[in-house]
Amino acid sequence: MSAPSQLEQADRSGGRTHAVQHREARDRQVLTAESVRERRQWYRPLMSGTYTVTMGDRGRLVVPMELREHVGIGAGDTLILVETPAGVVMMTREQALEQIHTQLAGPSLVAELVAERRAAAVEDGG
Repeated sequence: MSAPSQLEQADRSGGRTHAVQHREARDRQVLTAESVRERRQWYRPLMSGTYTVTMGDRGRLVVPMELREHVGIGAGDTLILVETPAGVVMMTREQALEQIHTQLAGPSLVAELVAERRAAAVEDGG
């Protein structure tokens, strides 16, 4: 008995050869992967700048490339993790310094104390 011809194989598989079936399956996988990516993107406008990372077995995190490029960080850069009531925030040193400056901005306590002392000295006749 001889091996079945391609035509006989095609007849048994609904008219498609093994190569065609393989190509169709691969195309379905690509479409499935594309649709998964599209489904993941629904939240992008709502959660712009939000990334999911998984901690490795040694406590290492991989910062997504898109975020690294956007923020301008690379290998060897120091990042700071800050525990807040809302959760953990990761920032660069520059971002941390800016955050501290913003939180400390406002009226200077030293300037207020000096102004109070001067006003008191004027009232006392000095």
